[in-house]
Amino acid sequence: MRIQELLGMPVVAVDRGVRLGTVKGVELDPNLGRIRYLRINADDRRPDGVIPWETLRSIGRDAVTVESPSALQETIPGADCDRMISHFGDRPVVTESGSRIGTITSYELDPTTGVITNYHVALSGLLNRLTRRDVEFPQAAIRSVGVDAVIVSDAVLPAAAA
Repeated sequence: MRIQELLGMPVVAVDRGVRLGTVKGVELDPNLGRIRYLRINADDRRPDGVIPWETLRSIGRDAVTVESPSALQETIPGADCDRMISHFGDRPVVTESGSRIGTITSYELDPTTGVITNYHVALSGLLNRLTRRDVEFPQAAIRSVGVDAVIVSDAVLPAAAA
């Protein structure tokens, strides 16, 4: 499942049949390579908040389900807050040897575990941007996610240059 398919999905509590809001974003743990929280744009009856991935019952074709409205939390707990990132598409993707290959435009996730399986990167360079060339690589290729760049294995480069 691509992240774009998850964004905008309604979130429904199974025990009461109430809509809690819609998915407006995610919080990622780059060290684990997985989504830890869904950011929820709540409806008028409750404040916006987050839902821990572990409390999801299912991600269906048309909605995300949780057991009850109590799954919706106001904020990310303090212990997790410093480790989470809400996006990294604005950071350049650079190989270990220092070649900039582009920026992350999308990623795919396992809807059961929240593990990010593949990343999609728009390649740098005018010709690549005009032809909308991109490259896909697995989570295992990511070496680190920093505030200034996403560092990937040099093995990604041959695929990017092809």
